[in-house]
Amino acid sequence: LELSLQVAIMATILAVLLAMPLPEQLSRRDWSGHDEAKRRLEELAPALRDGLSSRDADLAFACALALRDEAALAAAIDSPDADRARLAREAVASTQSTLSHRVFRTGTDEARREALRALHHPVDEPTMRAVMDGILASAPPPDGPAHERRDTFRERGLDFLHSGIRFEQHPPAIRALIGAFFRDHATTLRPERLLEVLDWACQATDTSGSAHRPREDAEVKPFVEAATRALDAVPPGQRAGAVESRHGWFAWIHNADDAAAKIL
Repeated sequence: LELSLQVAIMATILAVLLAMPLPEQLSRRDWSGHDEAKRRLEELAPALRDGLSSRDADLAFACALALRDEAALAAAIDSPDADRARLAREAVASTQSTLSHRVFRTGTDEARREALRALHHPVDEPTMRAVMDGILASAPPPDGPAHERRDTFRERGLDFLHSGIRFEQHPPAIRALIGAFFRDHATTLRPERLLEVLDWACQATDTSGSAHRPREDAEVKPFVEAATRALDAVPPGQRAGAVESRHGWFAWIHNADDAAAKIL
């Protein structure tokens, strides 16, 4: 009772101060950048560990979120309680744990979307591979309005691969992984998408962080090849529409090889 009261009081105070339920806050916020909050959380850790075995299911779950306890969260990511499952998926994704890899590879598209919302760059290689596997296993976007297509996990997952961070900020292994993914699956993707990705990959910066000339190194070649393959699969009469107003059009011409020149 003393433990439950202690944690319940703290949960109530935090919920009022943060204008967000404690489980939601614990799953979404990265505490590591807040030294004082982290110290207080560490002081509470023994009580939280005891709370994992509480007969109060809500208290035990809140403690699991705070501690990122994988054993407890593993049972929750497939919970019939939609809110509990969502919070658990977001929690495991925020730490890029192996449980999040399972969600991306074998979960429903809705579960994948929930996990993706809590995932932020930089991402380690195993997690990036899991997201890519999830994209390939997900349902293709429906034929319909653009906003409906963009709301699918497949489209949001592809967005994640080339947004939120500059290409050159990724470590070399991740840059190579992203390039190989788009090159190997180019014919299953829209050329508009691949030109956007090429434009992103080509945006180098100088030492001051200002925009610099397009990249011309070997790391760009897989993206050029991907755009070339995708455009080659488009009927000639439709190619103009595919490249219209696309920033990647210039980058593609700038880095064109013989195959790209033939299409041009």
